[in-house]
Amino acid sequence: NIDNIEAEKEFFNDVDRLTKDYMSFMRENGAINKSFFKGTFIGEDLNYCNEIRAAIETTISESKKTN
Repeated sequence: NIDNIEAEKEFFNDVDRLTKDYMSFMRENGAINKSFFKGTFIGEDLNYCNEIRAAIETTISESKKTN
Protein backbone atom coordinates (compact mmCIF):
# COMPACT_ATOMS: atom_id res chain seq x y z
CA ASN A 1 0.00 0.00 0.00
CA ILE A 2 1.09 3.56 -0.67
CA ASP A 3 -0.15 6.74 0.98
CA ASN A 4 -2.39 9.26 -0.73
CA ILE A 5 0.37 11.75 -1.50
CA GLU A 6 2.49 9.08 -3.19
CA ALA A 7 -0.55 7.78 -5.10
CA GLU A 8 -1.34 11.31 -6.33
CA LYS A 9 2.26 11.80 -7.49
CA GLU A 10 2.21 8.50 -9.37
CA PHE A 11 -1.17 9.27 -10.93
CA PHE A 12 -0.18 12.75 -12.13
CA ASN A 13 3.18 11.51 -13.41
CA ASP A 14 1.38 8.81 -15.42
CA VAL A 15 -1.14 11.33 -16.79
CA ASP A 16 1.69 13.69 -17.72
CA ARG A 17 3.64 10.92 -19.45
CA LEU A 18 0.60 9.65 -21.36
CA THR A 19 -0.31 13.20 -22.41
CA LYS A 20 3.21 13.80 -23.72
CA ASP A 21 3.17 10.46 -25.56
CA TYR A 22 -0.21 11.27 -27.12
CA MET A 23 0.84 14.78 -28.17
CA SER A 24 4.03 13.38 -29.69
CA PHE A 25 2.02 10.80 -31.62
CA MET A 26 -0.41 13.45 -32.87
CA ARG A 27 2.47 15.67 -34.07
CA GLU A 28 4.10 12.73 -35.86
CA ASN A 29 0.78 11.63 -37.35
CA GLY A 30 0.09 15.19 -38.46
CA ALA A 31 3.45 15.38 -40.22
CA ILE A 32 2.99 12.01 -41.95
CA ASN A 33 -0.69 12.29 -42.93
CA LYS A 34 -1.04 16.09 -43.06
CA SER A 35 -3.89 15.54 -40.61
CA PHE A 36 -3.99 15.02 -36.86
CA PHE A 37 -6.92 12.61 -37.21
CA LYS A 38 -6.25 10.59 -40.37
CA GLY A 39 -4.99 7.13 -39.44
CA THR A 40 -6.34 7.30 -35.89
CA PHE A 41 -9.40 5.83 -34.20
CA ILE A 42 -10.88 9.32 -33.97
CA GLY A 43 -10.33 9.84 -37.68
CA GLU A 44 -11.93 6.51 -38.53
CA ASP A 45 -14.91 7.32 -36.30
CA LEU A 46 -15.32 10.76 -37.89
CA ASN A 47 -15.10 9.25 -41.37
CA TYR A 48 -17.71 6.61 -40.49
CA CYS A 49 -20.06 9.25 -39.04
CA ASN A 50 -19.64 11.34 -42.18
CA GLU A 51 -20.52 8.34 -44.37
CA ILE A 52 -23.64 7.64 -42.30
CA ARG A 53 -24.65 11.32 -42.48
CA ALA A 54 -24.23 11.29 -46.28
CA ALA A 55 -26.31 8.11 -46.58
CA ILE A 56 -29.09 9.62 -44.46
CA GLU A 57 -29.06 12.82 -46.54
CA THR A 58 -29.25 10.78 -49.75
CA THR A 59 -32.15 8.73 -48.39
CA ILE A 60 -34.04 11.86 -47.35
CA SER A 61 -33.36 13.52 -50.70
CA GLU A 62 -34.54 10.45 -52.63
CA SER A 63 -37.67 10.09 -50.51
CA LYS A 64 -38.59 13.73 -51.19
CA LYS A 65 -38.32 13.08 -54.94
CA THR A 66 -40.75 10.15 -54.80
CA ASN A 67 -43.32 11.91 -52.60
